[in-house]
Amino acid sequence: MNYFNKYFLLSLILLLTVNFTETTSAKNSNEIDASIESALARFSEEVQGSQGYLDGARGY
Repeated sequence: MNYFNKYFLLSLILLLTVNFTETTSAKNSNEIDASIESALARFSEEVQGSQGYLDGARGY
């Protein structure tokens, strides 16, 4: 492969990689807290003995 083809291919791959990557944004702390509270409420409603399990859990 000659010099031009080699760097053209490399540039094309780099351009496609940069252009087609998706940007993600993280949730803020309030959204995360709301999701956790919702999950814990659902867990408590649906699982028998859930309070005993949560009492022994770290960070709860």
